[in-house]
Amino acid sequence: MTIENIFKKIVYLQFILFVLLTIKYYFFPSSIAPADLSFAIKRYSEELMPEISYPIYIVFLIILIINLFSLFKLLKFSIFWRQVYLFTFIFIILFTFLEKFNYFDSLEIFLEDSTTICSTILLTMSYLPPLNKKFK
Repeated sequence: MTIENIFKKIVYLQFILFVLLTIKYYFFPSSIAPADLSFAIKRYSEELMPEISYPIYIVFLIILIINLFSLFKLLKFSIFWRQVYLFTFIFIILFTFLEKFNYFDSLEIFLEDSTTICSTILLTMSYLPPLNKKFK
């Protein structure tokens, strides 16, 4: 198995993890949490938390779309899209500091950490030899 095949498999794994994380966030929020804790979180977030403006969410959504597009362009070994992927990865991490309160259950933590680990591995592999020479 060559390093290129490993790189491509990690790209596909990253996409699968992203899809699973998106499904978990939007369709099953706090599904593993106990009912009392889930109720308290919903009440706190609806009544006491200030709303984050919609333009920030739109910018975040655009960055996520660019990140996914650049993820697949990494399969073509493009230097430009490698840099785009790096910058969007950094922006996604910075966007996590905008929210004042976050609650993650154990499955969300696992998926989020796995996604971050895959992104880090992809960036590391793409900037270190021998894959660095493949990017044009």
